[in-house]
Amino acid sequence: MNVHEDLTKRLGQQTMRYRVVEFDVNGDGGAPPRYQIALSVSPARISGGKIRRTGQGAPSMFRLGGVGRTTTDADEQRMGALFESPDSRRRFLAEAVLRVADLAFVLGGMSDDLARGLGAVDAEFASGRLTAKLPAVLAAIVALPIRRSGDRVHFEDSDRTDSALHALGRALGDVTDEPWSGWRAPLEDDAPGLLADDGEPRVERRRPLPPRTAHDEQKAWAKLAKWLAILIDGASCGVHAAPIGEGEQQARFGCGDLTMNDWHCAYWRDADDAPFLIRPEGEPVAQRTYTCLVRWRQTDDWLDFCDLKRRPGDGTERRRVEIRELRFDHTVAADDKRAVRLVLDGGRLEPVAHRIEFAVYGQRVVKPSTARPGEAQALDAIVDQFTDLRHILLLPNLNPDAGNARGRRFTDSRPRTLFSRQQTANVWLGEAALVADPNLRRLALLGPVKLPLGVTGATRALIDAALYDTGPDAYRHYRLHDRPLDSLAPGQYRWLEEPDGPVLEIYFKPNFYPCTMLAITKAGTLLSIAWSGPYSNDRAGWSIKGLARELADNWKVEAALLIDEGNDVFQVIAGADDQNLRITARRPRPSAMFVVTASG
Repeated sequence: MNVHEDLTKRLGQQTMRYRVVEFDVNGDGGAPPRYQIALSVSPARISGGKIRRTGQGAPSMFRLGGVGRTTTDADEQRMGALFESPDSRRRFLAEAVLRVADLAFVLGGMSDDLARGLGAVDAEFASGRLTAKLPAVLAAIVALPIRRSGDRVHFEDSDRTDSALHALGRALGDVTDEPWSGWRAPLEDDAPGLLADDGEPRVERRRPLPPRTAHDEQKAWAKLAKWLAILIDGASCGVHAAPIGEGEQQARFGCGDLTMNDWHCAYWRDADDAPFLIRPEGEPVAQRTYTCLVRWRQTDDWLDFCDLKRRPGDGTERRRVEIRELRFDHTVAADDKRAVRLVLDGGRLEPVAHRIEFAVYGQRVVKPSTARPGEAQALDAIVDQFTDLRHILLLPNLNPDAGNARGRRFTDSRPRTLFSRQQTANVWLGEAALVADPNLRRLALLGPVKLPLGVTGATRALIDAALYDTGPDAYRHYRLHDRPLDSLAPGQYRWLEEPDGPVLEIYFKPNFYPCTMLAITKAGTLLSIAWSGPYSNDRAGWSIKGLARELADNWKVEAALLIDEGNDVFQVIAGADDQNLRITARRPRPSAMFVVTASG
């Protein structure tokens, strides 16, 4: 394992981290590989829902166990997922406990029976595994001897603390059997680790105020029910780990898009070697070709298969880990070798399901080239594979909250009227039009596009405020260019008065969006590239296109896949005390995770 590049840069109150780590997963000159890469998948997410984005409001998905109920809450959307690490699990559950305790304190003064009061929102607990534990868990949290000093949480120094924590762990039925009597430290942490949606800084946790209206009270009951559901669900989920027998864990990085977004499929074998074809709800797998990171099984006819799958220009090495094009077929059983087919030169399809340990899709951002090891993929060729277009285009937020709007032009606060309804979530300029029109998506990557005011869902004044407020004056991303005969450059916009009304002409800039990429080099090694930091900030960080060019030009990779983005990005090197060798997940429950282990 080689840590080739490790960059940390401070930007105001935030930090950008970028790191490239290399692993020998294919061996060199006939020698066995030094490392193995495995995939850990959350069992409850194998047939989970997917996030739906229309651009007209917050992204939603059907909540696990919610009996048809949709949610726009990022933590509810990840229910059923395993945790990235034991530490992130403790911090997450501690935050959930304190949220429930705060809400129960406020609402307890308004109801003699909290459990009965939750009856009005019992749809939150449609899943029996949550409902059965509700009364005992709620009673155990109410009994915690919590004392507060400002925003900090402390426990009374009494004999009741350990017994109360033990009772809570018993009520939750913690799947890890971890003794909750030792949870005083994570519960007293002043920032246990949740983040607001869309990468905006999390507001400091403060004790909620008593509801002033019946509507406020109903919202508080619903929030209490939500956090109880998240807590009980989280306690029933363990931690991602390497398969038994794979060796000592050396590194881990996220694969949080699996099942959550369109295109993100995988073929995977569980601990009992049972195969699963994992795909988002409604994914048309029979009509698509997927670029995947594949780990092959070393079958009895391995050498013959290596000759079959070798492509022109390949070396003589027999790679067990590589990036290839696959076709999936959900019409046959997962244990049928036709469930996965390898795309060979000339378009011939070879059944290979029985040869695969795992195969995971990612957008291929570097593709093989005849003149060089690899070249950056043009984004217009793969733009339809992006569910969230903010990953590639800088779309200004039309509905920032009061804490994140910079206040120069936004004269109001949430909720605002967008798409003819009051909205409290982020809404992004142009997303609805881009989602609806595949041709507009391609044009937006290449030059300016025209958006009639009606399709933006906003008023002209609100759009002007959003474009003006995209950054501090010295680093504003969008600037007005009102000369109608000039060509627009990236980051410029203007208003046009046309017969049907005002039209916004805008040249969207590429977004700088945290991400994880996995690449295969000419030598057959695996590169893990990750960066995290401030969104939409071109003083530090990478656009997806820029990072792909960096890999192709300077790292000489043959192919690379985009694996994860945003708050799910993490890259952890086991045993590293230096915090510069840790890119921490801001959301701790990935649907899947890669684990690199040392070969025996």
